[in-house]
Amino acid sequence: MFVQLDNCIMLKAVCRDPPAVTSAILRSLGLNNYDIRSFWYTAKRKVRDKSYTLTVFRHRDVSFKVELEVRTGSSCFTPPTSFIDRFDCQELQSTKLITNLNMLYVYVKGYIDDELFIKVNGVYLLRKLVDLGEGNTVHSIRIITKKLLSKSFKFNDLVHVNNLVNTMLRFNQELRELIIYVPKSSADFLRLIPLLISGVQNV
Repeated sequence: MFVQLDNCIMLKAVCRDPPAVTSAILRSLGLNNYDIRSFWYTAKRKVRDKSYTLTVFRHRDVSFKVELEVRTGSSCFTPPTSFIDRFDCQELQSTKLITNLNMLYVYVKGYIDDELFIKVNGVYLLRKLVDLGEGNTVHSIRIITKKLLSKSFKFNDLVHVNNLVNTMLRFNQELRELIIYVPKSSADFLRLIPLLISGVQNV
């Protein structure tokens, strides 16, 4: 996702619905052909089995989840690793259409009583934060993500959690239209974010 975010910024693309991962992006991260085939096999199986959904916010009957979708199709491409959606493809020059691609999409979905009420592309959300001048918040999200994935979240990393809380408070009015309740402190924030609870318990 962060590779694609950098691509969106470089191309000045809106990135409403780009894939988060393609084989070319995986290759740029150092994976070989065997690793890439294994990645797609695992991703497709987990998505098929619905075993890769992460709840990132929960308050009463409102929850937000990160969910993955794997598709095989076409995407506009700009070397070396930029894959953009069809809307940006119509606006940007020097792109070419690549077909028969494996693409993984990351979405943030909001639910009320388990009923979907909003679905937003994860790369687009990061892009909007940058557009709003929240580059520091995106940096904190990047660090927290890496720390949680590597199970190396430490007490000192709570400063990045505080950055997220401050961002939510700055957009309190807008967020209340979506998530009903906006955390008012780092401790409150941690209570509502299941992933961070597990990370802090390991500190």
